Amino acid sequence: MKQHVFVIRSSYAALIYAIIVGTGILFTLFVGIWKHHDELLYTHCRVPEYWPSISTLTGDFQPERQIWRAAFVLCTPFRLGVTISLLLVFWQRACGGMSELSSMRRSPISLVRSSAFLTLAIFSFDITRLLGALTWTMISSIENLDRHNVGFAFYVFLSFLVQVVIDIVVRRNAHNPEIYASSDDYRLSSYWKRVFLIGQTTGALSHVIFYVRHINTCAPGAYSLSTMSEWFFAACNICFDATLWFELKKTSWAFGMTPGKCKELASKIVQDPVGEASSGSEQRPGEYHTSHEVKFFPEDDKPEDDVKIHEFTFCCAPSSTTMWLVDTYWAYLFWEMTVHVVEHMYFMPLVAMSISWELFGGFAYCSPVLLKFAAFRRWALGSAPFIKSSLVGGKGNSQQHVPMYLFFYLVASLSHVHVQVKNGERLKLLMTMIGPFFLSLAIFCRYLYPSSFVRDTSDDNCRMLYSFPLGLVVSMLVRILYISQDPVFTDAMYAGLFGIIFGITCTTILYRYVMFSEVDSSQREPELTYANNGNQQRHVHFSRTPQTNAMATLALAYKPFSPAILGLLFGFLGTVSLTFFSCANYIPRLLAIDPYPANLMVALSFFLGLYYSQDILPVVSNRKQGWLLWGRLGFCLLGGCLTMLFGTRQTNRSYELSHEHYPTTMKSLKEHVDIRFWAVEEDFSGNKYIAFCGGIVMTLCIGVLYPLIVELVFVHQRARRLLNVAPGKTEDSHEPHALPATRVTSFELVWALTSIVFLLLFALCISYPFVPMAWLVRERSVSLHLGTVAGMFFLALYLSRRVGNAVSVAGKDFYEMKRQRRIPLMIVLFLCFAVFSIVIGRFALEPNNRSIPYGKDAARRFSREVVHVHEAITRLKTQRNVITDPLLKKYEVKFHEEHYGTQLKYLKEAVMEGDSNNSKLIEYIPEEKHRILLSLLSFEERVEVWEAALEMTFFSGMIWTVHFALDNTNTDSLTRMVKQADLTGAGVIGLLESDSMHLANGNRDIVEFLSYHLGYRYTSYGPTALDNTYGCALISKYPILNVRRYITPSPQGELSCLIHAELDVFGITIHTYVDHFGNTEHWGDGLLQSQFLGRLVLRNPGPSVFLGYIVSYPGNPERYEYYASQTKPGFLRDTALELYRNHSWYRMQERGGYDEPVPTRTTPPPGEPLDFNVDWKMEHVGHLERGMVPDPAFRRTPEGKDRRYFKFNDTQRVTTYHPRFEFIDRYCQYIFYKTGATKDERPEDAPKLQPLQLYLYDWWRVLEGEAASLSDTEIQVVQLGFKLRE
Repeated sequence: MKQHVFVIRSSYAALIYAIIVGTGILFTLFVGIWKHHDELLYTHCRVPEYWPSISTLTGDFQPERQIWRAAFVLCTPFRLGVTISLLLVFWQRACGGMSELSSMRRSPISLVRSSAFLTLAIFSFDITRLLGALTWTMISSIENLDRHNVGFAFYVFLSFLVQVVIDIVVRRNAHNPEIYASSDDYRLSSYWKRVFLIGQTTGALSHVIFYVRHINTCAPGAYSLSTMSEWFFAACNICFDATLWFELKKTSWAFGMTPGKCKELASKIVQDPVGEASSGSEQRPGEYHTSHEVKFFPEDDKPEDDVKIHEFTFCCAPSSTTMWLVDTYWAYLFWEMTVHVVEHMYFMPLVAMSISWELFGGFAYCSPVLLKFAAFRRWALGSAPFIKSSLVGGKGNSQQHVPMYLFFYLVASLSHVHVQVKNGERLKLLMTMIGPFFLSLAIFCRYLYPSSFVRDTSDDNCRMLYSFPLGLVVSMLVRILYISQDPVFTDAMYAGLFGIIFGITCTTILYRYVMFSEVDSSQREPELTYANNGNQQRHVHFSRTPQTNAMATLALAYKPFSPAILGLLFGFLGTVSLTFFSCANYIPRLLAIDPYPANLMVALSFFLGLYYSQDILPVVSNRKQGWLLWGRLGFCLLGGCLTMLFGTRQTNRSYELSHEHYPTTMKSLKEHVDIRFWAVEEDFSGNKYIAFCGGIVMTLCIGVLYPLIVELVFVHQRARRLLNVAPGKTEDSHEPHALPATRVTSFELVWALTSIVFLLLFALCISYPFVPMAWLVRERSVSLHLGTVAGMFFLALYLSRRVGNAVSVAGKDFYEMKRQRRIPLMIVLFLCFAVFSIVIGRFALEPNNRSIPYGKDAARRFSREVVHVHEAITRLKTQRNVITDPLLKKYEVKFHEEHYGTQLKYLKEAVMEGDSNNSKLIEYIPEEKHRILLSLLSFEERVEVWEAALEMTFFSGMIWTVHFALDNTNTDSLTRMVKQADLTGAGVIGLLESDSMHLANGNRDIVEFLSYHLGYRYTSYGPTALDNTYGCALISKYPILNVRRYITPSPQGELSCLIHAELDVFGITIHTYVDHFGNTEHWGDGLLQSQFLGRLVLRNPGPSVFLGYIVSYPGNPERYEYYASQTKPGFLRDTALELYRNHSWYRMQERGGYDEPVPTRTTPPPGEPLDFNVDWKMEHVGHLERGMVPDPAFRRTPEGKDRRYFKFNDTQRVTTYHPRFEFIDRYCQYIFYKTGATKDERPEDAPKLQPLQLYLYDWWRVLEGEAASLSDTEIQVVQLGFKLRE
């Protein structure tokens, strides 16, 4: 058995140390500036600064502190290794060791000056310096400033001392061939050491000078100059340590044998006076060249007999496991980049209402089509002209060229800078398209068009089989952990770390793989026909018996297929992948199932299908067994798909009854359009969990089918093209006849057309009203899903059977073919660890649960007590509303917040103790008002009363049209949406245009994301992703007792959705509606939807709140009268109208402000849009303002003018918008409510009413700040209070 010895050059330790430290501190800077910019630049002088100090950056805040400490821990072993290696080099090769010290012990001066003493001093100073670094790293300035500064000063002083001594020893050994491989190494080492030593000395002195100036004068920028000097010192210090590369080049670390054995096997370093210079230019006087490698041989000069040397260098090929991870990462990026570029393209016509040439950027992932043009193909498949061939290759290697696709990978990595583009939707799309454009080119060039230097082993082909599906698995797992969002494409930190840094690292690994991989010289025919066998082995590996490439053998054993069929097959596969599996939430959202842990089951079933694919469906088998296997797979695949699509109906769809004027069209008369002719499916059908099982079976079968399809599409085409690679060419090329001319039957073109067509069809299933003839695919998403899955299966069956009929394989060969197609165990272990981390991570990162548990009924059992405490809390919140005044100072806001908190604490103590005479309370409601006595309740009951009153003050709702979580500049807005929703304090959130679980909308689950991060666990996604609506959703902290998801009558335009949920508010049932009407172009839809809403509201008496998108001006007689009235029993009340009419308010004249002149004309000119025209609306709301004296000066204050201030007496809220303007300016979004009082409901509904009723406390719109940039519609918020039913 061979002994494996691992050898690592000591010089790499110096370089790795510098890379870890430099990367760690730069990443800390990146995160710190991103998360704590203002805090890092804050000083006692309070003057503008622009650069943080290293101490503050690495110790004062999280996660910067942990990032730096992790980097310190990682670099410490390498720093110790460098210190010890440098001691050995100088001690053994630069001085006489202990004998030199002994000879000079009688002369102290000579002893101190000796190289041996200086070598020991270097070692001692370096170890002590490391302790100083440990001190200032682990004791941050915010914890103990004095100890931190002592550690930092100690580190700086010892760094200067140790580097001065190193420079002295280096100059003494200027011509020592036992240390330096050449005289050039010494010259470079000495030159850069002095440069960096001078640089860090200058940086340290400048830091002190500018810091003293900052302390004494507080001059603006002085602190930043001092910190920049500190950073310059650190950079020079790190670079000096990296120059030890030159001193350590001729020493190595050996693992796997004893030091004695290592010394016995190591050959002596032989100085060659001519060396490498003899083969090149003539050696100059004083120069020398020696070998920089340490060679190991066994005693009998036959290293392959008993010792196997594995030398780790930067010029070696990566391991097989590393290449699996790299290829999986690139495939993951391919899927994610495709999804995101399509998402940003769809935003342009849908939200931005812009159709321009940038839209074609959405098809950037189809860039491989360009490979069919000869000129572009020669450029893309050739070598990179900007990298000289003399810079690549290695010892024993033939001259090689860097393939162009490595440049494509690099550009795709750098394209993640698009997350910083936030100032224009068109520019955002153009920046987003760069990544998929180059990444698609890179993958197709590498997988389909092999060069003359390509490797084509069984491991290469096996990785190709599984890279695409494993990329999907990674995509699903990432989105499970980050709640359906991929932070690499939306978060600057992740885009910088994983997108750019990790992408560059993977590109470097691919470069090493291309340039330094071996080619098996023992390959048999037909591999020898096209495999490169001219290069020497340079990579780390364990010895294995060479294997026949079974996939390549199979590819050449049958007549090739038409490229058009292969392109169609890959188009079907890509469509299914992007639709179902780019986000694992998609299948649960089709069936109204909560995403987690159902999404984890989807991802695991897909991977299980991949892992067992060779057992369930071998690529080659005998004819009878093959038909049985394919029949079984087809039954499970298509049966599972049908079960998933038709096994349940989780939406209440409306349908038109047969009548005299059936059906309703744009030509129907208004009197023939009536809700009387429409019915609705009141109950759900089927079982959603059985349907989900069908989806799991389908997912498993697609995982089984995936490797076979990729092998037919990529591996077999690649193997054939390898035969046509020109064998005698010195650069990458293909024979002209080997590549077909550009035509409609080419693989790339058919794939691109198939994917584009299905992408457009899926988008038109929802947006059909806005595209001519698109009504043909209205509500046809089920057919499209079934068509793509069936098309993929039958094409794969047809192609695989042709392969099976053409090849006869013996039993042992059949076993070998299966073995070469299996996923390695190491990758399975990586995936298991990833799943475990995700499960732990979701719970560890989960915010606090702010939801109300089921079964709380204190408001029903103790109605009077809850209302009593609720009224007291309301008074405290009214006092706190003074903080809404925009002119209030920060310290005043803080004072009122603290005062509110204190009074709330005292109120809680009074309730808990049952004492209404608490002297600490400024104001308390007498118990006689509600005829209660809290002291009669037990302590546990008083706790329930307090909890109910606190959570019911107020019943707050919010409505927001979120435009699929893309802001007005086409930038992801999910995280910012969470922040804005949290600021409103709403406990019930209605979202419109929220169904983003579609490929065109990025396959992101907005509902789950907001629910998870807000801590509200009760949600209704609305109609499922299969129902083709734009979406309406409900997120609540109150339990949902019952829910109906309606598709309201929509005979002409887009499908309208409505959620009717019954919320349990501590025993009080509140009907909550979230509605999204259709657009105004289809008048019949709006009329029917208004009548439908009115009928639904009348059928459900009691306290209610409506959060919706009406698409109408206030008081529109064609819609408004069907569901809203301030006086009719059973109808909804308009919150904005009631606040404007019935709540007292006044203008704060003492503050001045803009004096608006009375407009001379209110009627807009012909052709001007009326939807957002306030003057036009004012002419149509007169019946709602009857009995009032409207203020004509109510419009928005023009920009640049002094604002006006208005105050509501009952809530003490201060606003800069006129209440009449707030009422009239609405266009899309409305909030209505029903009190649930006896007088406000129909007499026949009295037995159905609740013990409490609602009243309007406050309503407002959020029109400014960040919320204005997140959507072109405002946020509306309502606060409803409770009182005993009258």
